Amino acid sequence: MKDELQSKLVEVLTSIQNASAQAADFTMEQLPDIAQSYVTFGIVSSSLWAALGLIVFAAAWYGIVKAEQGGFHDGFLYVLGGMLSLLPLAVGLTQLQSAILAWYAPKVWLLKEIASMVGK
Repeated sequence: MKDELQSKLVEVLTSIQNASAQAADFTMEQLPDIAQSYVTFGIVSSSLWAALGLIVFAAAWYGIVKAEQGGFHDGFLYVLGGMLSLLPLAVGLTQLQSAILAWYAPKVWLLKEIASMVGK
């Protein structure tokens, strides 16, 4: 009975080892496609966020200039509008840097992303 249990245990462990090896082989085969898909996602995502941030920044300043041309002269407008437009500018420039890196050095961008994921 004990020998039977040990042989079944060996069978189960061998089956688990084989399944793990097959999963690892499949993952290694798919890794280049996964990495390419993630880089493409990074390019699109960073580019869209950069464009959105810079457009919101430009729209805020366009609104300030139009308000001034319309006769609304208030120092508070410049301070508030300037301060509120800094956040989209910062987001846009940060994402623009990421987008440029993803476009022109995708391997470096991917390594930085992996490092940021591991660091969390």
